[in-house]
Amino acid sequence: MVHLHAVPFLTTETTVGGEHHTVNRQKHDWGVEWRCRWTQERAGGDAVPTSSPQVCADPRPLTGEPLCLDLLNTRWVGGAGEKDLLDSVDGLAVWLRSAGLADRATADEVTLAALRETRDALLAVVDDGSGTARDALNRVLSHGVLRQSLGPEGPLTCPEVDDAAWLPAWLAASDYLRLVAADPRRIKRCAAHPQCILHFHDTSKNNTRRWCSMAACGNRAKAARHYARSKSSGGGSPA
Repeated sequence: MVHLHAVPFLTTETTVGGEHHTVNRQKHDWGVEWRCRWTQERAGGDAVPTSSPQVCADPRPLTGEPLCLDLLNTRWVGGAGEKDLLDSVDGLAVWLRSAGLADRATADEVTLAALRETRDALLAVVDDGSGTARDALNRVLSHGVLRQSLGPEGPLTCPEVDDAAWLPAWLAASDYLRLVAADPRRIKRCAAHPQCILHFHDTSKNNTRRWCSMAACGNRAKAARHYARSKSSGGGSPA
Protein backbone atom coordinates (compact mmCIF):
# COMPACT_ATOMS: atom_id res chain seq x y z
CA MET A 1 0.00 0.00 0.00
CA VAL A 2 1.18 3.54 -0.72
CA HIS A 3 1.11 5.86 2.28
CA LEU A 4 1.21 9.66 2.25
CA HIS A 5 2.89 11.54 5.09
CA ALA A 6 1.97 15.20 5.36
CA VAL A 7 3.94 18.33 6.19
CA PRO A 8 2.17 19.95 9.18
CA PHE A 9 -0.50 22.59 8.73
CA LEU A 10 -3.84 20.97 8.11
CA THR A 11 -3.79 17.19 7.83
CA THR A 12 -6.50 15.52 5.81
CA GLU A 13 -7.10 12.25 4.05
CA THR A 14 -7.28 11.59 0.34
CA THR A 15 -7.89 8.62 -1.89
CA VAL A 16 -5.98 7.53 -4.97
CA GLY A 17 -7.30 4.52 -6.82
CA GLY A 18 -9.31 3.42 -3.81
CA GLU A 19 -6.38 3.67 -1.34
CA HIS A 20 -6.42 6.16 1.54
CA HIS A 21 -3.63 8.66 2.09
CA THR A 22 -2.87 11.57 4.36
CA VAL A 23 -2.68 15.01 2.76
CA ASN A 24 -1.63 18.42 3.97
CA ARG A 25 -3.28 21.61 2.75
CA GLN A 26 -1.36 24.85 2.90
CA LYS A 27 -2.48 28.27 1.79
CA HIS A 28 0.10 30.57 0.21
CA ASP A 29 -0.25 34.10 -1.11
CA TRP A 30 -0.92 32.79 -4.60
CA GLY A 31 -3.50 30.23 -3.59
CA VAL A 32 -3.91 26.76 -2.22
CA GLU A 33 -1.06 24.33 -2.52
CA TRP A 34 -1.23 20.71 -1.52
CA ARG A 35 2.05 19.45 -0.12
CA CYS A 36 2.83 15.95 1.07
CA ARG A 37 5.44 13.24 0.93
CA TRP A 38 4.86 9.91 -0.75
CA THR A 39 6.75 6.88 0.57
CA GLN A 40 6.12 3.32 -0.43
CA GLU A 41 6.54 0.85 2.41
CA ARG A 42 7.04 -2.88 2.61
CA ALA A 43 4.83 -4.96 4.89
CA GLY A 44 7.57 -4.76 7.53
CA GLY A 45 7.61 -0.95 7.36
CA ASP A 46 10.98 -0.42 5.64
CA ALA A 47 10.95 2.32 3.04
CA VAL A 48 11.46 1.14 -0.53
CA PRO A 49 14.04 3.34 -2.29
CA THR A 50 12.89 4.66 -5.65
CA SER A 51 15.01 5.87 -8.53
CA SER A 52 14.42 9.33 -9.97
CA PRO A 53 15.75 11.28 -12.97
CA GLN A 54 18.66 13.67 -12.61
CA VAL A 55 17.22 16.98 -11.42
CA CYS A 56 18.92 20.15 -12.65
CA ALA A 57 18.24 23.82 -11.99
CA ASP A 58 15.03 25.24 -13.43
CA PRO A 59 16.08 27.10 -16.62
CA ARG A 60 12.84 29.01 -17.17
CA PRO A 61 12.81 32.82 -17.20
CA LEU A 62 9.60 32.99 -15.12
CA THR A 63 8.71 30.79 -12.15
CA GLY A 64 6.55 31.11 -9.07
CA GLU A 65 3.25 31.83 -10.80
CA PRO A 66 0.09 29.96 -9.67
CA LEU A 67 0.35 26.28 -10.49
CA CYS A 68 -1.82 26.36 -13.63
CA LEU A 69 0.16 29.25 -15.13
CA ASP A 70 3.45 27.76 -13.99
CA LEU A 71 2.53 24.70 -16.03
CA LEU A 72 1.84 26.89 -19.07
CA ASN A 73 5.21 28.54 -18.52
CA THR A 74 7.05 25.27 -19.13
CA ARG A 75 7.11 26.59 -22.70
CA TRP A 76 9.01 29.79 -23.41
CA VAL A 77 11.03 31.49 -26.14
CA GLY A 78 14.79 31.65 -25.68
CA GLY A 79 17.65 32.86 -27.82
CA ALA A 80 17.55 29.72 -29.94
CA GLY A 81 13.78 29.60 -30.34
CA GLU A 82 10.98 27.95 -28.39
CA LYS A 83 11.95 25.84 -25.38
CA ASP A 84 9.93 23.12 -23.67
CA LEU A 85 10.79 21.94 -20.17
CA LEU A 86 8.36 19.03 -20.56
CA ASP A 87 10.17 17.53 -23.53
CA SER A 88 11.61 14.77 -21.33
CA VAL A 89 11.18 12.99 -18.01
CA ASP A 90 14.26 14.82 -16.72
CA GLY A 91 12.55 18.14 -17.48
CA LEU A 92 9.43 16.89 -15.73
CA ALA A 93 11.52 16.18 -12.62
CA VAL A 94 12.76 19.78 -12.70
CA TRP A 95 9.20 21.12 -12.91
CA LEU A 96 7.86 18.87 -10.16
CA ARG A 97 10.59 20.09 -7.82
CA SER A 98 10.05 23.73 -8.79
CA ALA A 99 6.29 23.39 -8.27
CA GLY A 100 6.69 21.75 -4.88
CA LEU A 101 5.33 18.41 -6.07
CA ALA A 102 8.49 16.31 -6.28
CA ASP A 103 7.69 14.51 -3.04
CA ARG A 104 4.20 13.49 -4.08
CA ALA A 105 4.47 12.61 -7.76
CA THR A 106 6.70 10.35 -9.84
CA ALA A 107 8.63 11.75 -12.79
CA ASP A 108 7.71 9.16 -15.41
CA GLU A 109 6.22 8.97 -18.90
CA VAL A 110 2.62 8.58 -17.67
CA THR A 111 2.77 11.68 -15.49
CA LEU A 112 4.52 13.57 -18.29
CA ALA A 113 1.80 12.67 -20.80
CA ALA A 114 -0.94 13.76 -18.37
CA LEU A 115 0.74 17.12 -17.79
CA ARG A 116 1.32 17.77 -21.47
CA GLU A 117 -2.34 17.03 -22.19
CA THR A 118 -3.36 19.35 -19.37
CA ARG A 119 -1.03 22.09 -20.55
CA ASP A 120 -2.60 21.95 -24.02
CA ALA A 121 -6.08 22.12 -22.48
CA LEU A 122 -5.17 25.08 -20.27
CA LEU A 123 -3.57 26.95 -23.17
CA ALA A 124 -6.67 26.42 -25.29
CA VAL A 125 -8.96 27.68 -22.52
CA VAL A 126 -6.83 30.74 -21.78
CA ASP A 127 -6.29 31.74 -25.41
CA ASP A 128 -9.54 30.49 -26.92
CA GLY A 129 -12.20 29.69 -24.34
CA SER A 130 -14.35 27.78 -26.83
CA GLY A 131 -16.60 24.89 -25.92
CA THR A 132 -14.05 22.47 -27.33
CA ALA A 133 -11.35 23.97 -25.12
CA ARG A 134 -13.57 23.72 -22.04
CA ASP A 135 -14.38 20.10 -22.84
CA ALA A 136 -10.67 19.27 -22.98
CA LEU A 137 -10.08 20.83 -19.56
CA ASN A 138 -13.15 19.11 -18.14
CA ARG A 139 -11.73 15.76 -19.23
CA VAL A 140 -8.68 16.49 -17.11
CA LEU A 141 -10.85 17.53 -14.17
CA SER A 142 -12.83 14.30 -14.47
CA HIS A 143 -9.79 12.43 -13.13
CA GLY A 144 -10.35 13.82 -9.65
CA VAL A 145 -12.69 15.49 -7.18
CA LEU A 146 -12.46 17.45 -3.97
CA ARG A 147 -13.85 15.44 -1.07
CA GLN A 148 -15.20 17.20 1.98
CA SER A 149 -15.33 15.64 5.41
CA LEU A 150 -15.45 16.56 9.08
CA GLY A 151 -12.23 15.92 10.96
CA PRO A 152 -11.36 16.29 14.63
CA GLU A 153 -10.29 19.90 14.07
CA GLY A 154 -13.16 20.88 11.79
CA PRO A 155 -14.13 20.69 8.10
CA LEU A 156 -11.57 19.18 5.73
CA THR A 157 -11.24 19.33 1.95
CA CYS A 158 -8.86 17.08 0.05
CA PRO A 159 -8.39 15.83 -3.53
CA GLU A 160 -9.17 12.35 -4.75
CA VAL A 161 -7.77 11.19 -8.10
CA ASP A 162 -8.40 7.97 -9.97
CA ASP A 163 -4.70 7.55 -10.84
CA ALA A 164 -1.71 8.99 -8.98
CA ALA A 165 -0.10 9.94 -12.30
CA TRP A 166 -2.89 12.49 -12.82
CA LEU A 167 -2.44 14.26 -9.48
CA PRO A 168 -0.11 17.10 -10.64
CA ALA A 169 -2.17 17.65 -13.79
CA TRP A 170 -5.45 17.66 -11.87
CA LEU A 171 -4.09 20.09 -9.29
CA ALA A 172 -3.04 22.46 -12.08
CA ALA A 173 -6.47 22.27 -13.73
CA SER A 174 -8.20 22.79 -10.40
CA ASP A 175 -5.97 25.78 -9.69
CA TYR A 176 -7.14 27.37 -12.93
CA LEU A 177 -10.75 27.16 -11.71
CA ARG A 178 -9.67 28.98 -8.54
CA LEU A 179 -8.18 31.85 -10.54
CA VAL A 180 -11.22 32.09 -12.80
CA ALA A 181 -13.55 32.17 -9.80
CA ALA A 182 -11.51 34.99 -8.24
CA ASP A 183 -11.13 37.18 -11.35
CA PRO A 184 -10.47 35.80 -14.85
CA ARG A 185 -9.25 39.22 -16.05
CA ARG A 186 -6.09 38.78 -13.99
CA ILE A 187 -5.00 35.73 -16.01
CA LYS A 188 -2.84 37.26 -18.71
CA ARG A 189 -0.38 36.51 -21.45
CA CYS A 190 2.65 38.79 -21.64
CA ALA A 191 1.89 41.72 -23.95
CA ALA A 192 5.23 43.48 -23.69
CA HIS A 193 6.86 41.55 -26.52
CA PRO A 194 5.14 39.85 -29.48
CA GLN A 195 7.32 36.76 -29.23
CA CYS A 196 6.84 36.16 -25.51
CA ILE A 197 4.45 33.28 -24.73
CA LEU A 198 4.63 33.42 -20.94
CA HIS A 199 1.54 33.83 -18.75
CA PHE A 200 1.14 35.49 -15.37
CA HIS A 201 -1.39 36.31 -12.69
CA ASP A 202 -1.74 40.08 -12.41
CA THR A 203 -1.75 41.00 -8.73
CA SER A 204 -1.33 44.74 -9.29
CA LYS A 205 -3.88 46.94 -7.56
CA ASN A 206 -5.39 48.31 -10.77
CA ASN A 207 -4.89 45.15 -12.85
CA THR A 208 -2.61 47.05 -15.25
CA ARG A 209 0.45 44.83 -15.46
CA ARG A 210 1.31 43.91 -19.05
CA TRP A 211 4.63 42.08 -18.83
CA CYS A 212 5.60 38.67 -17.49
CA SER A 213 8.62 39.70 -15.40
CA MET A 214 10.66 42.82 -14.77
CA ALA A 215 13.91 40.98 -15.44
CA ALA A 216 12.86 40.09 -18.97
CA CYS A 217 10.00 41.83 -20.72
CA GLY A 218 9.41 44.47 -18.04
CA ASN A 219 12.77 46.11 -18.60
CA ARG A 220 12.33 45.77 -22.35
CA ALA A 221 8.93 47.49 -22.20
CA LYS A 222 10.27 50.32 -20.04
CA ALA A 223 13.20 50.85 -22.39
CA ALA A 224 10.84 50.99 -25.37
CA ARG A 225 8.63 53.57 -23.64
CA HIS A 226 11.66 55.67 -22.71
CA TYR A 227 12.90 55.57 -26.31
CA ALA A 228 9.47 56.57 -27.59
CA ARG A 229 9.25 59.53 -25.18
CA SER A 230 12.77 60.66 -26.03
CA LYS A 231 12.08 60.49 -29.75
CA SER A 232 8.79 62.34 -29.35
CA SER A 233 10.26 65.16 -27.23
CA GLY A 234 13.39 65.63 -29.31
CA GLY A 235 12.31 64.91 -32.82
CA GLY A 236 9.19 66.96 -33.27
CA SER A 237 8.93 70.56 -34.51
CA PRO A 238 7.06 73.23 -32.53
CA ALA A 239 3.40 73.70 -33.39
